[in-house]
Amino acid sequence: MRTHRKKFLGSLLLLIAPGAAVAQLQGPVILPDTTVLEAFVGKPANVQLSVQNLPSGATVTGWSITTGQLPQGLSLNPSTGLISGTPAIPQIQTFRVRATYQFVVGQTSFVERTYAFNTDIELAFVTASPLAPATAQVPVTRQILSSGPVSSFSITHNLPSGVTVSSSQGSPVVTVSGVFPAVASPATYQITVTAFGGTYIGQEKTQQYEIRVYPFPSLSPPPASAQVGQAYSGQLAVTGGVAPFVFDIPSGALPPGLVLNASTGAISGTPEAAGVYSFTARAKDANGAQATVAAQITVQPPALTITTETLPAGRAGDRYETRIAASGGQPPYTFTMASGALPPGLSLRADGLLEGTPARSGTFSFAIRASDSSTPPQTATRNFTLQITLPPLPQLTITQLGETVQPASQPSFGLQLASAFPVELNGTATLAFTPEGNLPPDPAIRFASGGTSVNFTIPAGQTQAVPASGTLFAFQTGTTAGTITLTITLREGDQVLQPAPFATRTLRIPAAAPQITNVAVAQTGGGFEVRVTGYSNIRQISGATFRFTAAPGASLATTELSVPVAQAFQNWFSGDASRQYGGQFLLTVSFTVQGSVSSIGNVQVTLTSSAGPGSGSANF
Repeated sequence: MRTHRKKFLGSLLLLIAPGAAVAQLQGPVILPDTTVLEAFVGKPANVQLSVQNLPSGATVTGWSITTGQLPQGLSLNPSTGLISGTPAIPQIQTFRVRATYQFVVGQTSFVERTYAFNTDIELAFVTASPLAPATAQVPVTRQILSSGPVSSFSITHNLPSGVTVSSSQGSPVVTVSGVFPAVASPATYQITVTAFGGTYIGQEKTQQYEIRVYPFPSLSPPPASAQVGQAYSGQLAVTGGVAPFVFDIPSGALPPGLVLNASTGAISGTPEAAGVYSFTARAKDANGAQATVAAQITVQPPALTITTETLPAGRAGDRYETRIAASGGQPPYTFTMASGALPPGLSLRADGLLEGTPARSGTFSFAIRASDSSTPPQTATRNFTLQITLPPLPQLTITQLGETVQPASQPSFGLQLASAFPVELNGTATLAFTPEGNLPPDPAIRFASGGTSVNFTIPAGQTQAVPASGTLFAFQTGTTAGTITLTITLREGDQVLQPAPFATRTLRIPAAAPQITNVAVAQTGGGFEVRVTGYSNIRQISGATFRFTAAPGASLATTELSVPVAQAFQNWFSGDASRQYGGQFLLTVSFTVQGSVSSIGNVQVTLTSSAGPGSGSANF
């Protein structure tokens, strides 16, 4: 025991009288409170030394190793007491460490402790989880590698029959091997491995592992149809197996222009030749499992296309001929109408010749379909518009009519082209009447067949117009002075031809003296009456004169009488009832006879208007 004046250092043992309790006072102690320190090779180590139970007010002033040494790669910090560094080799080193402390200014002491420092290679699993996947029905070997001083393994698993897990004493390898049975979908199995070992440090490590098992692969063929000149994209599709896959064509060949991507199974390119190409495709998975499929790609000829884009215009009545062309597909081609209609007179031959003589003008829209000779045939359709124009129209003349016509007549007329026209034409002749001055319209002015219009046709290749069935080219002129306008509208089909109207003829019905169409005499009880039928196309009568001629052998006292009729006619022509009759009238004048009516042989009636007189007579 060391002493220094009044202070005691180290341990102090107090002896107490027999039968009393014994108390032991503990001095300063170096921590950690163990005899063995441990660290792993290649891994940084830090062990902090400290002193416990220092005297009150004392402080550690330094650290040192008095005997032995630290493992290679480690060192002691003399100021802090930290042992640090990275162990370089496995070993056991024993050393004694001293902590110096100061408790009174200028007075120091120390405390020591002996340690064994073990450094060892750390036990670890090199193989990560999960293990590389396996393919069912294919032999597989997987290794679980460990590092460090392994002495043995403890293994548990749920692997199926046919797959084993094994290890050798002292070997760092656990081997999983065998053949997994067929599975319909991916299945996962577990393996738990515990490694025991250590050279200077006893170690135990446990690792969970999974291994996923995939079904044996199957291979689907790519699309079986392709076409020359058209980009092709197909895929060899794998079901099951473990990626990555390697694809190849062990027999047969792809169509020229197509290539197989060995990594992805994609078949792409542009086929260059038509034909049927048979081959065997293969996919090999990461575990060597091989799936094959018999495949066939039928390359059709180039797409069938109608190459004719537009059709030349034609002219009605002229020979028309053009050929529809196509390309691609497999010749020969057959052409048919797909929709719409050709101009009348044209036809489409199966070889694509569009020919004939158009019988009508117009714009005709239709579609033509081309079919090739492949099985099944390719088809292509194209829309066309064909413009057929008319040749120059010849002059149309209204014949048989002069510049004037007589009232109450029925003139006929004709319609004649200056030259024959190759297309049938049709049209309408229309009557219009403009009465003279303030005269009212005359409803009697109409065509002989009724109405104010007559339809007609001009057959192709002819010049004369033919009125529609049941009609005539003749019209009633009525009994009113005025102007009749005959207009001709010409059409081709539904198209009105220009100019419209195509021809016009104006006919004048001049003002004329009254016309007596009939004089009739009828005896009455006291004499007789004269009935005069006629018309005034100016709707005016200003006077009437009756001249009588005696019968043979008789004599008359009175031979001429003037009858005032102006007011009567004015009343008639100004009334609404007369409008439906134009200028027609019926005049009845009664006469009283002194003597015998048989003395009168004849009567002549003269009616006068501003246009002049008109006469008629009748016998008794």
